[in-house]
Amino acid sequence: MGTKAKKSVTLVQGCIIAMLVYCVCAAALYWIGGDQLKFHNSPDNIESVQPTGPIGEMTQGFSVKQTFRSEIDTIQQLSIQFATYNRKNAGSVLVTLSDAESRKKLFEKRVDVSSLQDNSFAVFGIQNGITGTRG
Repeated sequence: MGTKAKKSVTLVQGCIIAMLVYCVCAAALYWIGGDQLKFHNSPDNIESVQPTGPIGEMTQGFSVKQTFRSEIDTIQQLSIQFATYNRKNAGSVLVTLSDAESRKKLFEKRVDVSSLQDNSFAVFGIQNGITGTRG
């Protein structure tokens, strides 16, 4: 076999080895990466909890708690329906989203109730989102 033939065989072998290494690395990355490689945007509106009825009038010191399990990895906004009973109210409501296990505050926003419309949703955008919320 001549030098040219040896170089040709070596080049073919090198390409085959490179392709095999590439395939093994791609399979390993896919296996390790899992969900991160399958990232997709969630639907615009995921309703976690269906309301069963109004909670009634909120007065000073009144607290409402609701527990839910997130079905998505990142929460980017939160919406809450408020009723004003067609009145102009004064004061504020503190909206807090906390982790049930660690009790860590994930989001907090004070809302001026005079800006709320009767039976409408207040939408709170969460800058950069809250990640790692699934489950």
